[in-house]
Amino acid sequence: MILVRNVFQMKFAEAKAVKALLKTYREGNAGRPPRPNERILFDLVGPSYTLVLEETFDSLAAFEAEMSGMMATNEWVEWYRQFSSHMVQSYREVFTVFE
Repeated sequence: MILVRNVFQMKFAEAKAVKALLKTYREGNAGRPPRPNERILFDLVGPSYTLVLEETFDSLAAFEAEMSGMMATNEWVEWYRQFSSHMVQSYREVFTVFE
């Protein structure tokens, strides 16, 4: 199993707009189905305006297949265009879950 963490640094005072977009994302209206194992995290301390989208997958191949399918949809492209306009930077972390 792997854990994927997409970490975003939002622009100042953009959290409210981002939360509205994430509601659409979480409901499955951004070119991808709702996912019960997904977590959306906002910072309490540390660098301000940090957002983390965290999810587990059975394998790296499953993650890659999911991303390829999702990114090929017009809904995703439009949603991500809106979402990324609120971001300063981002990075991805991929971990093996030790069991």
